[in-house]
Amino acid sequence: MSENPDDLLSPQEVASILKITTGALANKRVKGDGPAFVKGGRILYRRGDVVEYVRSLVRRSTSQQEAAA
Repeated sequence: MSENPDDLLSPQEVASILKITTGALANKRVKGDGPAFVKGGRILYRRGDVVEYVRSLVRRSTSQQEAAA
């Protein structure tokens, strides 16, 4: 079964993917520098948004300001 980019993930799942705590993920959400999320009755993340967020973090050097194209 393939992974659909519209699949919804819990904060626990996303924190596990990113290798951070759920608290750190919540802090990113408050500051607006984490992956896009869906807020309904609870916070959820679309798989495609998490993948896009991770891709935006890719750098070729530690002094690079913007993500690699």
